[in-house]
Amino acid sequence: MVTLKDIALQAGVNASTVSRALGDSREVSDEMKRKIRDIARKLDYTPNAYARALVGKSSATIGLILPEVRSNYYARIANAIEHEFQKQGYSIVIGLTEFEYKHEVKSLEILGMRQVDGILLTGAMYTQTRKTLDRIRDGYRIPIVLLDAISRIKGYDHVVIDNRNSIATAVARCEESGIRTFGFIGDQIAHRGRLPRFRHALAERSLNLAEEATIITQERFEHGGYLGMKALLALPRPPRAVFAAYDNMAIGALRAIYQAGLSVPEDMAVFGYDDIREGEYLFQPLTTIHAPVEEMARIGVNLITDRISGSMHENQPVRSIHVKATAVFRDTTPKGRRGE
Repeated sequence: MVTLKDIALQAGVNASTVSRALGDSREVSDEMKRKIRDIARKLDYTPNAYARALVGKSSATIGLILPEVRSNYYARIANAIEHEFQKQGYSIVIGLTEFEYKHEVKSLEILGMRQVDGILLTGAMYTQTRKTLDRIRDGYRIPIVLLDAISRIKGYDHVVIDNRNSIATAVARCEESGIRTFGFIGDQIAHRGRLPRFRHALAERSLNLAEEATIITQERFEHGGYLGMKALLALPRPPRAVFAAYDNMAIGALRAIYQAGLSVPEDMAVFGYDDIREGEYLFQPLTTIHAPVEEMARIGVNLITDRISGSMHENQPVRSIHVKATAVFRDTTPKGRRGE
């Protein structure tokens, strides 16, 4: 079994420095922390589970890993989770991945070394993260729950937003109004989970999404949506309806339509995803897909606390729970056949 002394020997420091570095102490420089963590990772070090038990089974702390908190979607998730855990007496430690594999792994390792009571991993993007997840769960005896993972990672409790029917409903509303051509605007991240659902919804109605009408921008948020719509409007035959991967992009897309002197939804229909509060208060309130992140957060918190408390045995089969997204029709898409 690898010990702190083994790591200390390779790092050229004493065991107490290794212990402080693995605990993310401010007394150790960031450079030394990185060096010690790299050595610990190479040696496949995990702390003795019995030693952890000696210092107390609960830290009253939960690790929450998110890709970011700049977007409204992930900020809502963070707020909802913190609210739920506060009611149960837990504090939250947040790790941000910036959609990077190395940051996803590093956040997991740091939370494991801090011996949090449980970890919620949101928006997991990389299947290779599975190896680190297994090591944290099995080596540190820390339960882990996945929320709205983008990649397929088996073997863990998972709560996911099912948006298939809601996107299909939005597509159907547009088609019922005579719209047959569709476009999509997304960025390098957000398109991964939503574009395939959109294509599927179109295919179910014998519609397709032209390659030139599929815009994936380098820019994000409103500016990305604005640039994406400008690109669509520059096509010889622009689509009649556009799905923006999230509401901020849809808002930027609307601005480009207005600047072109076109009318919404008569000339171009637009719908987004997330159902952010700002969308409801636009000059033309935005049609969108409501993502029930608060419900997802509540279920995720219940799953992790069940694992922590022991009410769910660690060998009990994992649970995959789906919460339904819903289409919210406002002014940026046509009314239904009967003016609905």
